[in-house]
Amino acid sequence: MKIIIAVVSALLVITAGGAGYFINDLNGQIDSLQTELAGVSGDLGTKLDAAGVKLDDTAARLGGEIQASSANLSAAIADAGSALTEYTATASQRFATIEGDITDTGHVIDDLAYRTGETEEAFRTSVLQAAQLYDQVKQSIVMISNGQYLIGSGFIAAGITGSGIVIPKTVVTAYHVVKDLPEIFATLDDGRTCKMLVWAKSEETDIAILRFMADDGSGGMDLSALTPLSLADSRGVKVGDPVFVLGSPGDGEESRLGLKETLTSGVISQVGRGVTVSDIYQPNLLQIDAAVNFGNSGGPLFNIDGEVIGVVTARINPEQGDGISFAVPSNQVARVGKAIVYGQTGPFTYEIPWLGVTARDMLPLEVFANNNNFTGGARVTAVTGPASLGGVRVNDVIKKMDDRVINDSDEFFAVLAEYYSPGDSITLEIYRDGSLVHVTVDVRKKP
Repeated sequence: MKIIIAVVSALLVITAGGAGYFINDLNGQIDSLQTELAGVSGDLGTKLDAAGVKLDDTAARLGGEIQASSANLSAAIADAGSALTEYTATASQRFATIEGDITDTGHVIDDLAYRTGETEEAFRTSVLQAAQLYDQVKQSIVMISNGQYLIGSGFIAAGITGSGIVIPKTVVTAYHVVKDLPEIFATLDDGRTCKMLVWAKSEETDIAILRFMADDGSGGMDLSALTPLSLADSRGVKVGDPVFVLGSPGDGEESRLGLKETLTSGVISQVGRGVTVSDIYQPNLLQIDAAVNFGNSGGPLFNIDGEVIGVVTARINPEQGDGISFAVPSNQVARVGKAIVYGQTGPFTYEIPWLGVTARDMLPLEVFANNNNFTGGARVTAVTGPASLGGVRVNDVIKKMDDRVINDSDEFFAVLAEYYSPGDSITLEIYRDGSLVHVTVDVRKKP
């Protein structure tokens, strides 16, 4: 029993000693762990402090950037708002302008519709008037012949009363119609034929005024039923005006159509045309698109009131241009008529106004080279006679004749033929070497 107790005691002592050792070792490990934990804690604290500092720095930086971004965003929004406001105002203004343009366009369309209606009505009226016009004037139209073949047309016009002579009726035609005829015959609407003499002529403007071969201008026939046609003021003729031609095309030795009293219609295509006919330059012609042919020459060109506004003189060869014909304006007929001296029965020649100037239109390159300082006028290519004496030079550009603006060379010659006579004086406004100069030129008769 004592042995067992002793053994147990010994075992307890051994066990107690081992347990103490283990406890001591465990305490050492715990201390070591605590020391290591304290180090790790310190290190973590340091790192946490550093992280906190970085976090503060980042927060501060982000705050600045956010503030800056916010400021930039606010500025951008403000700029966008200002731009939007400006654009809105501009757009409103543009819309207002467009609205105004639309309104103006509407007015233009309304005006155009009204004018179109007027034009349509005018043409409807002109068609109705054409029949009335034909009945009204046909008895005053004559056919000009050599006694065998129809050469051209003409019309009855008022004569003149002079000292010791009374010629109540004359016949107007184109000079080229009667120029080479040894005998001139006029056949009236009722078929009566009488012999005619050239009383006044103008080869330059292709006008001839004929009288009946009798001192009283009747040729022995009763002409009281013939109503002279009235001459209108051709200065009032405008592009687009409706016109009518009445004549007898298509006869002559080579073409015997014999289409007597043919009425055709058209419009004024242009005014103040200059055209060379039979090697003679004719200024101030009316361009028309009414159909005319051989035999129409010398016939009247009417307006819708039945007044004569021109005399048919020529047409462009259809191979060169279709529907292009020309008439001498009625004012030129009147001027040739005024050349007849009261009391005289012999032939008279109308004196053509002359300056001695040859001119052409301005070339586009010339206008461009002068910086568009002028866009029209007549460029002088040759000068002689009164113009040379008056100081006009080659290469001068004529801009005005007195107060009349000159746009091209055709207009220069047209104005000279329409408004001036030998003995008149003209003040020319001329563009020369970059400056405007004025010269005065005396009009003379063409030699």
